[in-house]
Amino acid sequence: MTFTARQPEDLNEVVTWLLKNRPQGGIILLQGDLGVGKTALVKRFCLMSGATEATSPTFSLYHRYPGQPTIHHYDLYMRDLSDFLVLGLFETLEEEGFHFIEWADDAMKRRLEAYGMEYLTITIRVEDTIRIVEVIP
Repeated sequence: MTFTARQPEDLNEVVTWLLKNRPQGGIILLQGDLGVGKTALVKRFCLMSGATEATSPTFSLYHRYPGQPTIHHYDLYMRDLSDFLVLGLFETLEEEGFHFIEWADDAMKRRLEAYGMEYLTITIRVEDTIRIVEVIP
């Protein structure tokens, strides 16, 4: 499934798709270059689902936004799976809600697969002034 976004409001389509097709939540890996809109997507998701406004967890690594559904937001920029494991964050992935993980790498994917945990990947890239948002089951 591919979406295009010229402005933040255009991400509403992606959020609507996620809420319709993943109503119970799940793990969503967000991939794309720096500044491409990964956090913007999480912010839009929070806005549309009634949670508190999202901020980038880059310096704290993890934010939890209460509400229905609960939203978990992880940012692994300049970090790796070992940081995630040492901090005990892998266990939070079993909690209910949506788990948005920015900058997840192949090691994270392998660990999720080894534990039988399903995930969805959303890749965002920019072409000219348009963001291409690709949802990969």
